[in-house]
Amino acid sequence: MMRWIMMALVACFGVTFTVKAGDSSEIFKALSCDKCHSIEAAGIAFNPGEPDEDDDEEEKEPVDLSKIGASVDAAHIIKFLDREVKSHENEKKHKKKFKGTDEEKQMLADWLASLK
Repeated sequence: MMRWIMMALVACFGVTFTVKAGDSSEIFKALSCDKCHSIEAAGIAFNPGEPDEDDDEEEKEPVDLSKIGASVDAAHIIKFLDREVKSHENEKKHKKKFKGTDEEKQMLADWLASLK
């Protein structure tokens, strides 16, 4: 009986944690994805900020991801963030290594794939 109670508590805690950590737009901004991308449909503007030491010198043209889910699925987005595949549009790999956790990457990919 105690085992079932513990499993139920773990399941409830996991769901609660997911809901609290589940705001993918906040993950997008917290990981500075808005330095190179915007999502106008979600009200996220391009925010280049100060250049990093490994940034290109060229002027950045923001990529609006408002409809990215119409072109690719979450699995492709994850592979792109992992630098395993090239962009479906310009045949380039993602410029930066993804710095978030695997859970954040999955949540972000699922959210981006839902944007159509």
